[in-house]
Amino acid sequence: MKARLTGKIISAAASAALFISQTGLSAFAFDESADNVFTFSDSEVTASAEGEGFEIDGTSLTISAAGTYVVTGECAEGSITVKKGTEGVVLVLSDIRLTSSATTPLKIGKEASAEIVLEGENTLTDKEDPANEESEDETVADAFEGAAVKLKTGASVTFSGSGVLNADGSGCKNGIKGGESANITVNDGVTLNITAANNALASDGSVNVNGGTLDLTADGDGLKSSPDEDDETSAAIVNISGGNININAGDDGIVADSEMNITGGEINVTAADDAIHLNGTDGSENLNILGGNITINAGDDGIHSDYFLNIGGGDTAPNIIVENSCEGFEGAVVNLISGYGSVRSSDDGVNAANSDLTGYAFEINISGGDWYINADGDGLDSNGDINVSGGRTEVFGSSNGDNAALDNGDFGSSFNITGGTLLGVGMARMATTPTSGKYISFGAGGMDGGMGGGFGSHDDWTGAGEGEPPEDWTDSGERPEPPEGWTDSGERPEPPEGWTDSGERPEPPEGWTDSGERPEPPEGWTDSGEPFTPPTGDMGGSAISLNSGDTFEIKDADGNVLYSAAAVKSANHIVFSDEALEEGMTYYLYVNGTQTAETTVGGSSAPTVPDTTGTVSEETNSETTSSETSSASTSTSTAASTSTAAAATTTTTTTTTAASTDANPSTGTASGIAFGTVGLVAAAAFIVKRRR
Repeated sequence: MKARLTGKIISAAASAALFISQTGLSAFAFDESADNVFTFSDSEVTASAEGEGFEIDGTSLTISAAGTYVVTGECAEGSITVKKGTEGVVLVLSDIRLTSSATTPLKIGKEASAEIVLEGENTLTDKEDPANEESEDETVADAFEGAAVKLKTGASVTFSGSGVLNADGSGCKNGIKGGESANITVNDGVTLNITAANNALASDGSVNVNGGTLDLTADGDGLKSSPDEDDETSAAIVNISGGNININAGDDGIVADSEMNITGGEINVTAADDAIHLNGTDGSENLNILGGNITINAGDDGIHSDYFLNIGGGDTAPNIIVENSCEGFEGAVVNLISGYGSVRSSDDGVNAANSDLTGYAFEINISGGDWYINADGDGLDSNGDINVSGGRTEVFGSSNGDNAALDNGDFGSSFNITGGTLLGVGMARMATTPTSGKYISFGAGGMDGGMGGGFGSHDDWTGAGEGEPPEDWTDSGERPEPPEGWTDSGERPEPPEGWTDSGERPEPPEGWTDSGERPEPPEGWTDSGEPFTPPTGDMGGSAISLNSGDTFEIKDADGNVLYSAAAVKSANHIVFSDEALEEGMTYYLYVNGTQTAETTVGGSSAPTVPDTTGTVSEETNSETTSSETSSASTSTSTAASTSTAAAATTTTTTTTTAASTDANPSTGTASGIAFGTVGLVAAAAFIVKRRR
């Protein structure tokens, strides 16, 4: 895995370097002395000089030879064409306003090349009838261009200068559009304001933005290089190394089919679908974000790659803010290498998945950078492995028990920690913990190994992203009735006697609410339900409690703070890993300044709780709140997470521990009790053991 990851990183850096070397200079040098100046009016086009290399037909101008040409004026039905195969053209747009309903206002013919220099403010408006594209009259259909600026097959254009171009395709189809193997380059200094009924700035060969100011508004995609399915020659690459880019798209914001490299620029994307999207067909496609400041608001994924998503690793680190998304970062393999990222997602924060792939080695690899995830689904969610070797990652998963802060896949996948700092805060029910590496956890244990990641793309479910659903599963991927015992994928067994078929709890013990809530606590306990020994048959298990706005700290035995944060939602489970953790040492959780739980790397753990009489010791802070004194059972590991079968052997124990307001939590005198973890997983596993 490491060799493959290294290869991908090198490939990303090499690709970015090649892009800069190829596009760093303008294709042509602008000569201030023009060969000719053409002035448009509603009735004609006039030339400042006689000569060859151009042709005027009414209000249509065709350029057929290399040279520098200036165009100016205003025309309600006018057009400019650089003839097929013509190279070496410098076309200066100087305060020109052209509209055309018969064809595109500006066309670069097949295999032609031109530098378009912008002076002043220029407006090109395409008013062709969109219905002409599908006309039964072949002559009409063939004449349809569908763009304010159109590049034919194999053409290339470089935009330069210091002026403005308003390219209006809102009444027809596209703003600026390049055909098969056509290439568009935008250099620093220019301003492009593009509106489109379909795509704003698109070219099948490549779109390269070195600088400038781009304001792209489209009902379809904003910036795009995605050829037709029958196009086998176009490179389909997007390169962005600079510029100030603002995109508002009704579909994807930035999309490519083969490769995308973002190494710089100020980029703001609002998109109804994915903000940044790379398609993939052969499995080698890389979306490389090596630099730039990127702000995203997406209706679906913030940043999506069908295969490899590489963030960081370049000379300058990217800064990415995903303000809204369904899934923040998604790819079959997600590599977080350097930079900063903040993700807010309604589903998974970082997701390694692709529902179209069978038997794929999905991975989330974090080797550097500073990452903050706030997800309403899983925080880190891999259909395969999670590998953390560096960086700082803070993850808040859903407050819904059906998701977890950290979730690696089933079927033999692993969750490996070899370095860096990782904090995962979420709910205990589905919580997973690392399978290797040093870590501590606070809160009632969940289901080791997890339930697999989301499947991405929100399309048909295909067996954990790996082919058709198993036999007896529905076409939509619904689970069958659970067989006796647990399935290989970790399905629950048949519920105990009295439980519903769906695994609902039986009627609660006398005095408990219908929803399974504990009864009023004994006299002297707080109204929020401080921990006590559950009645016989309780399937819950004790847990820590965090509410939105609570501050919490993880300290060592000397009172040193290893990590501090503020909860952004309710949670009852914390996983923490840091290189500073030492095996055999005890660590403490403080909530709102009060110690609430302790754990030992590689050892047993205990919560901090009041004694069984309900009277708090005098040494205990009288202002302790419910969240500060809630009990917590914790699970730890230095090599591998505890299996479900092993969880069945867990017994409820009562031990004496210490609660103290002393700065050093190892020196307290108040007495208390600790409860071992008892939860749904342990109870279900115990039933399986009895049946066997």
